[in-house]
Amino acid sequence: MGRILYFLKDFYPYILVNFLFLFLFVFFITLTGRMRVKKRTIFAAILFFVFISFATFSIFEAYFRYVYDSSDGLGFLKVSKKWDQRHVVFNSNFSRDREFNLAKGENEVRIAAIGDSLTYGYGIKDVNNRFSNLLESKLKAAGKNVSVYNFGIPGIDTEEEVDVYTNNVRAFNPDIVVWQYYLNDIQPKDKGESAKIFQDSGKRSQIVAKLSDLSYFFDFLYWRFNSKYAKTFNNLNGSYEAQYANEVKFNRHKEIISKFSDQMHADGRKVIVVIFPLLNLVGNNYPLRDVHNQLDATFRAKNVEVIDLLDSLDGKKGSDLVASRFDAHPNELVHAIAASKLFDAVLQYLK
Repeated sequence: MGRILYFLKDFYPYILVNFLFLFLFVFFITLTGRMRVKKRTIFAAILFFVFISFATFSIFEAYFRYVYDSSDGLGFLKVSKKWDQRHVVFNSNFSRDREFNLAKGENEVRIAAIGDSLTYGYGIKDVNNRFSNLLESKLKAAGKNVSVYNFGIPGIDTEEEVDVYTNNVRAFNPDIVVWQYYLNDIQPKDKGESAKIFQDSGKRSQIVAKLSDLSYFFDFLYWRFNSKYAKTFNNLNGSYEAQYANEVKFNRHKEIISKFSDQMHADGRKVIVVIFPLLNLVGNNYPLRDVHNQLDATFRAKNVEVIDLLDSLDGKKGSDLVASRFDAHPNELVHAIAASKLFDAVLQYLK
């Protein structure tokens, strides 16, 4: 009953307009008996065409409002808000996870997963299919007394992850930190060039913006057939590559990584980093392979164990690894691979 009431409240403008067109069509047919047949037929055909067209549009509108269920990695599409409403639940710690216990249980090994939207599981409908949840399930199935807490926050990079660890994660006293690294984590807190790309790409004319506000279907069509969406991904990837290619910026980023590693080791944590490549670029000509190698050396120099998923994903098609056409976040397959690699790495600390 509640769903029906919600539908009627949310969709009533389309319902009313459809009834209005239907009424006008019937009214016209009923009261135009004396009009010439040819003229009457033309007007009836026009009214019927308008009615059928709007009714068809309404069906697609209802589909994209209430049935279509896919995330949008850039956050441009209206359907992404529906995806969030359906699949994201926060705990009192503002994490997408069950409630956390501040006090550790007896002989409990606590693992904290920190990172951005990949750790958070954007694009993953069921959190049980995220790498952190899969890791916990695998360890418990192996008879280990472990808890894995997910502290992922969409949009953050390494500098912000340092703050999350210091101001939040540390209080839960994890024994092991799984540090998820994505090949855009070099960005500064203000996001620099990336912020400008997002701002410019999201701009629309006032008419388009208004129509998008009114219609999920129109909004989807606009972004589906607009080249700006694909260009945004390309421009962002180009921005990330340029930052890693900048020796000054990359060296500064390595220094941040080193200091953060030292901080966690000083707190007595075991640290495992899992590196996710830019999935939509994965293939034979992946452009950031040397960056992966340099990151690997930087982490290992600080006694951080490294799992580089590029090694496991290399040679696969990027389209087979992402959540959807509109979302370049890793899908369930990639999360499962990450969890399997992490299980082997964590297990050696629990023997």
